[in-house]
Amino acid sequence: MPNRAAQKSRISLVKCAAYKSAEVAAALEKAFALLGGIGVFITPGSKVLVKPNLLMAVPASSGIVTHPEVVRAVIRELKKINCRVLLGDGPSAMNLGKERVERVYEATGMRLLAEQEGVELVRFEKHRMRKGVPLSALLDECDALVNVPKFKTHTLMFLSGAVKNLYGLVSGPYKTELHRRYFRPEQFAEVLADIYGSVKPALTVIDGIVAMEGDGPGTGGRLRSQGVLLVGRDCVALDSALAFMAGVKPEGVLSNRAAARKGLGNCDLNAIEVLGEPLEAVCDSAFRPPSTSITAAIPGFLLAPLQRLMRFFKPKIDRLLCVRCGECVKICPVKAVRFIDGYPRVEQGKCISCFCCHETCPARAIKITRSWIARLAGL
Repeated sequence: MPNRAAQKSRISLVKCAAYKSAEVAAALEKAFALLGGIGVFITPGSKVLVKPNLLMAVPASSGIVTHPEVVRAVIRELKKINCRVLLGDGPSAMNLGKERVERVYEATGMRLLAEQEGVELVRFEKHRMRKGVPLSALLDECDALVNVPKFKTHTLMFLSGAVKNLYGLVSGPYKTELHRRYFRPEQFAEVLADIYGSVKPALTVIDGIVAMEGDGPGTGGRLRSQGVLLVGRDCVALDSALAFMAGVKPEGVLSNRAAARKGLGNCDLNAIEVLGEPLEAVCDSAFRPPSTSITAAIPGFLLAPLQRLMRFFKPKIDRLLCVRCGECVKICPVKAVRFIDGYPRVEQGKCISCFCCHETCPARAIKITRSWIARLAGL
């Protein structure tokens, strides 16, 4: 098989201003047409798993999850070529029980969407080991995977897009274990690249109509109107386009760098052909990066050993905003968060700065703060 990174990647980028069903459908149809049609990616009559980003039980208006209208448009395009569609995700709530996944499907609008479009809503209950990682067994039952991520920032990885969205295919309890084992950003990026290389989505459609900047990918982020949809096969190329829109070099996103090094895609913009709108046309204002991104100024050969010795950033719980739901206590992979005097508290000596607690907090009560070492270093 030829090395995908040795060939020029083609992606399409189209403008779409709002989540109106007809508007999204027209924009997606245009995006596919620019690339030769959906049949270029998916064989007619296939059984297809559609995987959106469903981080937590929040409504689509939160901007935290893939919007149902984007998923609807994807499903309808697949139906045009007589595909049988399965819809599902393995959200962070999978660590906390099956009933929580049902709440996620309900809150995000995916249950209603599945009923309206007549598609099967699935749960990632069984898994099979792939390259040492337990991934949903549904991948073996389907002919193709369609990845439908959300354009968001991410405090650990800088970007949550095409590659990062595939982490939802990991069996629920093992998500926490991987965070515990590979908590340093460069390690976790390698895991994400390996998952991408293992599952290789046939098609990715990125919901960038409303994007997230700042301390995403959960309630700590800030919404911004980006007004775009992106389509393609090469997830690294798509994430490189997102990085450009976010004002950073594509190789500055660790998952891009890791995947490109493994020959899984292009992160060199000169090797990416963007059809439709030029990237420059959708970069009209400054994009606010996550607060942790300032470590990107440190050369990689220095950053890795420094991070082994010290933590530049740490989570802190704001008691005024905390609703004492206990999500942070349940999700922490090293049990560094526990209730003290009726409120959760982070034991900084145990904390590994994976920011899982920040990612899943429903109340925006967990902030990312700089350690005294980071302040001393001027980060």
